[in-house]
Formats: sequence, structure tokens, C-alpha cells
Amino acid sequence: MRSNHATFRNEDDRMSFLFRVLEGRAQKTLETRYKSEERPFSCLAEMVQSLEVPKAVTTTDDTLWHARMGHPGPEAQNLLSDVTGVKIRPVATTDCEICATTKLRKDRSRIPLVSFDLFSFGAAFNGSQYLALFTDRFTGERRGYNIPHKTDLPTVWVKFVSFIKRRYDLNVVSILTDHEKALFTEAFKDGLAFEGVEILFSSPAHPHQNGHAERSGGVVTHTAARLMAQSGFPTTMWPTAVHHAIYLLNRLPGVKEGVKSQPIERRLRWLKNNNKDWSAFPEERLQQDLRHVRAYGCKAYPMSVTISSTEADFLALSHVFKELRAFERLCRQMGFEPLETPLTARHETYLKWVFVHKFNPEEYLAKHKARVVVCGNEQPPNELSVYACTLAARTFRLLMAIAAYFDLEARQYDFVNAFCNSNLDKEIYCKLPPGWQKKGKAWRLRKALHGLRRPPLLWYKLLREWLEKQGY
Repeated sequence: MRSNHATFRNEDDRMSFLFRVLEGRAQKTLETRYKSEERPFSCLAEMVQSLEVPKAVTTTDDTLWHARMGHPGPEAQNLLSDVTGVKIRPVATTDCEICATTKLRKDRSRIPLVSFDLFSFGAAFNGSQYLALFTDRFTGERRGYNIPHKTDLPTVWVKFVSFIKRRYDLNVVSILTDHEKALFTEAFKDGLAFEGVEILFSSPAHPHQNGHAERSGGVVTHTAARLMAQSGFPTTMWPTAVHHAIYLLNRLPGVKEGVKSQPIERRLRWLKNNNKDWSAFPEERLQQDLRHVRAYGCKAYPMSVTISSTEADFLALSHVFKELRAFERLCRQMGFEPLETPLTARHETYLKWVFVHKFNPEEYLAKHKARVVVCGNEQPPNELSVYACTLAARTFRLLMAIAAYFDLEARQYDFVNAFCNSNLDKEIYCKLPPGWQKKGKAWRLRKALHGLRRPPLLWYKLLREWLEKQGY
């Protein structure tokens, strides 16, 4: 340690200051000694400011100083000599083993590829259990498919590629994903290689290499969870919430490369600037209009366009409404009207309503079906035959074998309300169905109805006569 002394006196020589400058490794100390008890701090401050202490410059090995200072980055090393007087050259991160192994960073470069990941949500109302999510790294646009089994992933890939090709006339060049065995089988990878698609797999136990897909799925999951909490829907409704979240995120503006835009807008703008077929796309349509968006889970009312004027009086009574439609359809088809009950004693058979609920392929209620049938168990016994020929299993197999052997074309036909097309060979009177009874009124059937004993035989005879007329 070195020590330098300096003495200063004021004009009237009433006091003197003895300064000693101590220089150490990383500090400088300024000490004073006073002859007088008075301490003129203002004068002392001026003299301290005028005192110049030279900086010592130390030059040594660059790697040693890099280690002494805690392995700083290149920018900090450039400023190190200005602060401490040590002249060193910056040490690159790759030249230092400690920095190379402890300063790992995720790759943030822009690569034109699609990220894929699979997320499990549990059993849903439609049987789905997984979400297959594709994310474009350039635009941030997402595309999701909910599937019941992992074995459906190859079909999802075909749907995604077809969508990109049909909608944007683009081809998938590279896909980044983890080792999803259900999708990337050897046969599937060979098919992608034949199509020229490059597959990039993340290293085992390194999910950060596919961090773009992981983060994209996390944003979708969190957004869907908030939508579910907002709507109060059960957890089995997660497919609707997830797809609604993807729809919103594709239209949510964000900042990418310093430009504020929507993911779909970035896609359309790129197509407009790089594809001549899209060059005429209107500029005002690049930004997606969000005026149609409503809060997820808000109240909605179904619209019906099948209500006719003759049914307006029965809208408040759903069961009467269904019976009315069946009643009017039956009257139009069979062409009968209620008649006065004959004075002679005749047996009147009862009618009843049969209500059926029809569901669509998604297991949602599609319509209510009503049918008027005859209580056949109340018909009196008679000598008329009720036997009707039906297709036996052996006959059906024989016909199919003949069609297959001679390479014939087989077609299946379904007759709507088949029994109602056949004529009756005996007068039958029925009481009006429940809800339509009128005192002294009855129906005389002109066509066969379901529930009677002879309609199968009558329909067989009618069909046979028609086929014989056609030359069969």
C-alpha cells in the first residue's frame, strides 16, 4: 500500500490541513489533520475537489480478470477499464468454459416452421380427451383439433395440411415437436419424408426446445379455464371453451418484431406481399373485425323458421303442438274426417299417441316425433289371415352372394310410412285419439295404421302387385 502526503494552508495562516492519500487495491482514502478546532468545511470541500489523484492502470491476463469479476458479459467487460482502470479485452462466452455451461439460453431466432404438441383434458361430452395443437411460429396463429384417442393423430395431420393447402395454398416444410410415439410412427415419418416435410424433435428431458408449442398450449389452456369459470359450464364442455379460446387468440392483437397486429392479420399481410394471387386482397380486410364476438357463455335464443300460421294458437302447449302436426299430416295422407257414429252397433277401436325423441349424430335433441297408432289388442278376433312374408336371413345371404359373384349393384330402399299406403279390405272404426275426442264422432279408416293386425299382409300384397305390373 502506498501513501502520499499533501499540506495546504489558508491565507492568514491560522490553520493548515495535512492530507494523506492511501491507495489500495480497490479504494482510496483521504485523511486530514487540523491545527485549529475550527473546521471550515466549505474551504475543505474546495480543496478536495481541486485535488487530483492519478489512476493506476493494471494490465494482466484477460481470462484471470474475467474470472475475478464474476464472469461478466462482453458489454460489461468493455466498461470495466473505465470504472477501475484495468485494461482487458472482452472474453467471449464461448471461450470461457464456465460461461458456456452456465449461460444457456433458449433459441429465439425466427425459423419458418410449425410447432406441434398434444394436451390432455379428460373425457368431454363428445368423447374427446386430447387437444392436438398446431402453432405457426412466424405468425403465432393456432389451429386445434380435439380427438378421443391418440391413434387419431395421423388423421388430424391430414386435416391440418389440407386446411393450410386449401385455404392459403401453402405447404408445411418443417414441424417441431417432442417424441409423440402415437403420431410419429415409422410409417408416418416415412410418409412425411416422401412429402419433403422435415421433422425436428426436441431432445429428451429438454421441453424448452419445443417451448413455443408448450407456451402456446399454456396460453390456450389458461384462456379456456377463464372462459369456463366465466360461463359456469361443466368441465366436460372443455372442447367448446378451447376452440373459442383459439378463435380469440388468433384475433387478439400483439406486438411481434415491433409491429402491433393480429396473428391472422400477419398471415394475410404476408400472403398479400408474397403471393400474386393475394395481391388484390383489400387492405381494409386484413385486420379482423371483432364486432360479432360475444361473451362466452352468454344467454342465447334459438331461432325457429318452421312455424306455420295454422299452428300459432298452440305454441304455448308443446304436447298439443306435436300432436297437431301429426294429426294434420295423417289427415292429408289418409284423407279422412271425423264422422258421426253409426246408429248400428259397431266395435270402435281405441287410438293412442306414441312420442319419440330423435337425436342427431352429436347426440343433441333434434326433434320430437308423434305417431297415432291403433290399439290392436282390442280388435275382435276374425277368420282373416294375418300372415305376411318377410325376408329370411338365408334369403338375404343368398341375394348378397349372387350380387357379389356377378358383380351386381345392390341398392336399399326405405318406404316412409309403408303401412299407411295399403288399402283396407274391411271397415274399421276408431275413436278419436286423446285430446281430440268429440262426443258422437268416430273415424272410419281408409288406409292401414300401425298397430292393426293385417297391415303387414296388406302392404305385402300391394308391393307384390306393383312388382308384378313392372314385369318382375
